[in-house]
Amino acid sequence: MHNGLMRTLIVSILVALLLTQRHSGFMLAFVLLFLIPWFAYSGYRCIRFPIERKLRIQKAIVWCVVVVVIASVHLVMYRSAKSYALGVSEKIEAYISSHGQCPAELEDVGISKSTFKEHLGMGGYVCKDRQPFLFYASTYVPFETEKYDFTKHEWRHVYD
Repeated sequence: MHNGLMRTLIVSILVALLLTQRHSGFMLAFVLLFLIPWFAYSGYRCIRFPIERKLRIQKAIVWCVVVVVIASVHLVMYRSAKSYALGVSEKIEAYISSHGQCPAELEDVGISKSTFKEHLGMGGYVCKDRQPFLFYASTYVPFETEKYDFTKHEWRHVYD
């Protein structure tokens, strides 16, 4: 294996390990700021210098796979969290419909704090002044949350 490909594999694996973590999906945009010009330059080099073609194509494939893996991991995390959170909001709304008030805590609708944290990470639920408040941290970007609007019955992304 060429030394150039080995370096690409090592760097791409490190990038994938860092960017597939919760709250770090936004950093893929910064990686693409470097990759897009590199792809263009590599295309030029492949045309101009055919001897470099095989190695450059191999490197491009590695980076394309890494980008797809990172995007896929974040899509799965986002969908999984959204699906679980939707179930939680439905249970809270069902409780409100049957009891006429919001549950004091998630345990009242059969959801333990540990299960909630396991599925959604940072987030929470409170019933304050007879108004429910349910949120969780965005899975792909830090300092932003997903909040459930109980009056409109929909999830909203809340920016920093």
